[in-house]
Amino acid sequence: METTTETTTTISTVLTEVGNVVSSGIEWIGDYLTVITSNPVLLLFVIVPFVGLGIGLLRRLMRVS
Repeated sequence: METTTETTTTISTVLTEVGNVVSSGIEWIGDYLTVITSNPVLLLFVIVPFVGLGIGLLRRLMRVS
């Protein structure tokens, strides 16, 4: 006779797993930001593109209005 094991997935199980993924993602981002902010050269390579992005967005907004 064959025995089968049914796995039931409940909403609480799904929410727990999603919470674990989100928590891990936030932890990884925190580690990433810690490394970047502790090294000025890396910080420079991260901030310069964001400044360029901001300037580009402002120019587009000024062109539209």
